[in-house]
Amino acid sequence: MSSKEMEMIWYSNKNNSQHLFTGINYNVYGPPPEFCWDLLCNDEPLVDDPESHSFNLDRRLSQLVKYVKEQAEAYRTNNIALTMGADFQYSVF
Repeated sequence: MSSKEMEMIWYSNKNNSQHLFTGINYNVYGPPPEFCWDLLCNDEPLVDDPESHSFNLDRRLSQLVKYVKEQAEAYRTNNIALTMGADFQYSVF
């Protein structure tokens, strides 16, 4: 991550005639820390009603933006994938 080599061209044969653009996800493919909204997670929900005593949208969005900026530092490109799930994430009951 520190050398911004999370994306790469993978050459699949000895003479480099076949290649594939690939990369490594920043957080495997799980959600950002504290942003899991599965029924089995206990992360704080987003509350966007300013009349609610639980209103937290400004603070939570600041947390998410900070995480996205940290993630972007690991890549050379201007495009990143913000993953939001993992194996068996988002249960169906």
